[in-house]
Amino acid sequence: MGNVAGDSAQYRDMILEKEGMDAVIELYNRTFRENRSNTDIILKRNISWTMSNFCRGTPKAKYSKIAGALAVFGDIFQTEKDQECLADSAWGFSYLLGSDGNFPLWSLTHFMQRC
Repeated sequence: MGNVAGDSAQYRDMILEKEGMDAVIELYNRTFRENRSNTDIILKRNISWTMSNFCRGTPKAKYSKIAGALAVFGDIFQTEKDQECLADSAWGFSYLLGSDGNFPLWSLTHFMQRC
């Protein structure tokens, strides 16, 4: 999904409309939040890169469709030391901030308090 979402905003939007991001978030939660001892860095890198691709592109994605990425990026920032995973999450977070302009400031405040 990350490759397809990164190819064009049209493909990204189709994946988001079919709740592809929700499936990736569910995978992340089951694999890394429910099992903090999981050390599969390759999978975590792929998830952070895929989530970043869901948040990028022009025209910008609707914030309502990508808001779930905030929790994943926040968790990665809090728990991960891998530079590649952190870099993809940072890029994704920057794309999220530049989404369709409907990024609520309370989300950023809540995110910063968690980090």
